[in-house]
This record gives sequence, structure tokens and C-alpha cells, in this order.
Amino acid sequence: TGLGLKISEFIVDLSGGILPLAIVLVGITSYILGMGLTVTSSYIILAVLAVPALTLLGIPGLAAHLIVFWFSQAANVTPPVCLAAFAGAGIAGAPPMKTGWQSLLFARGFLIIPFMFAYHAAFILAEPFHIVLLQYIFVGLGLVALGCTFKGCFVVEMKLWERALSAVGAFLLFSTSYLFNVLGLLLVVLVYLYQRFVSGKHKYEEVKAEIEAS
Repeated sequence: TGLGLKISEFIVDLSGGILPLAIVLVGITSYILGMGLTVTSSYIILAVLAVPALTLLGIPGLAAHLIVFWFSQAANVTPPVCLAAFAGAGIAGAPPMKTGWQSLLFARGFLIIPFMFAYHAAFILAEPFHIVLLQYIFVGLGLVALGCTFKGCFVVEMKLWERALSAVGAFLLFSTSYLFNVLGLLLVVLVYLYQRFVSGKHKYEEVKAEIEAS
């Protein structure tokens, strides 16, 4: 259809020059390509079609290629063609397609990393070492908190308000502002401590009572 040659222009026009929206559109494109291509093939095609759009919106070339490469990993866990998931299913003797969908759910955290490449210069090693290390720690903790939020369990099963606080804390940890990073860290630590010493204690007493009753 000739659409491939116009992908860059299409992404820029449809996003209206809004960088986060452009990254989302690149992610959707990679998701579609990942349904039938390997990681390498998906990256090569996206490098030609999507990188020019990202650089046009002001993203450094290295960061643009890293965004595209990271999104290309979706090919490994995107049914109906998800080679890594199918290989794991073969080793485990599990249903291939069910394993593929479960892998996609487990890998949802990878959708956050391309935004880090776009907004955190530390992720392309363009900052001093101590800043790079600090940003990696903040983002790493944010990914852990986000994973716990999705799964609904930190130390024990999380209540709705605990999941909400954990989600807010996670996204604050992804921020480029150190003030927001510290606030996010405090929220995540607060949820952890509450889970560890309040919710966890109540859960332990409930389980103990059930065992004694049986």
C-alpha cells in the first residue's frame, strides 16, 4: 500500500508533535510487526520507519534507536508468533499459546522503559556516573512497585488503596524530578511497611486461626 514509506510522517502528523503520543504510536507499530517477525527483523524495519520520526521530535539518535530496539522485544512475547514464549512452553511442556499470553502479561513493564530512554539522559549514559546510578535505582524500584501493583501483592495481598498508592509511587519514581522521585520512594516504602507489619500480621493471624480450627 506504500504505507510503510510514510510511517514516519504518519507518526509525526498523528501525534501532533506530542512526544509521549509518538512513542505510543511507535509501540503500537512494533506490536503489530512483532506478531509476525523476529526481534532482529522488527528492529531493522522500525529503525528505518520510526527512528526518523523520533529524531524529528527532538530525541537523540541513540535514544531513538534504543526505544525502537526495546519495543522490538515485544516480538518475543507477542502472540501468535512469540518465539521466546513458545521455546519456554516447549521446555516446560506447557500450552504454547497460553504461555504466550501469560508472557505478554509478565512483560508489560517493558512498555515503561522506552519513555525512560526519551526523558532520562542517564539511560543513554549522557550524565555523570552518580546520576546514572541514582536514576537506575529509582526506575528499578518503580518497576518493582508497578509489578506489585499489577499483581496485587507486595508482601501479602494488597487492598485497593494500597495498590493505588503503590501505582502513584511507581510513576513518581519514573519522573525526571528528584522531588517526585523522593515522594514516590516514600509512598512505596510506606506501602511496604504497612504490608509488612500490619496487613502481613493480620494475614498471619488469619492463617494461623484457620490452621488451628482445622
